[in-house]
Amino acid sequence: MKFRIILAVALIGVAAPASAMTVAEFMAKVDALKAKGPLALFSSDIGVLKAEGMSAGESIKRDQETALAAGRPAPTCVPKGSKLGQNELLTYFGKIPPAQARTLSVKQGMVGLIRQKWPCR
Repeated sequence: MKFRIILAVALIGVAAPASAMTVAEFMAKVDALKAKGPLALFSSDIGVLKAEGMSAGESIKRDQETALAAGRPAPTCVPKGSKLGQNELLTYFGKIPPAQARTLSVKQGMVGLIRQKWPCR
């Protein structure tokens, strides 16, 4: 019985992937953390934001590697070993118009910054 419950929960998790966070949602969480000051260190939202950023970054990396391995033009051209800084990401996201930020996923926002920083040649 216990195994069936675990299996059901696992299947539900696979069948219903979490939707991507928008740039607006991401920045709202960042602003809420900033408002907490030092107490923000105890917020679970730090982990949520970190996980969202890491997930988007890994997905972008996989997309680039997959395209190159298949001989297709890569959607991004991040040099090996390069990383985006937290401040540059937040600054870039902060400049996205609110209407666009409400519809743009964190991954799409990161791709915009990556293409600006490391344009494909």
